[in-house]
Amino acid sequence: MKTISLLIATGLCFNLSLQAQSAVFLTDASMGADDPNYDGQGVVVISCRVTIGGTHAFSDLLIVDN
Repeated sequence: MKTISLLIATGLCFNLSLQAQSAVFLTDASMGADDPNYDGQGVVVISCRVTIGGTHAFSDLLIVDN
């Protein structure tokens, strides 16, 4: 089951990367309220925790938990 989830996530990440710049998180991270680095991008979170402070405008958000 984990293999299928990972394959689906990989395919979706590839699709997001074709559409626009995407940030992929594989380890725990945080985004402050005053951090515009990821605004307008696709964000992919795979098996980790990303803390998002404030309001952000992502083009897409994909969360995969293996």
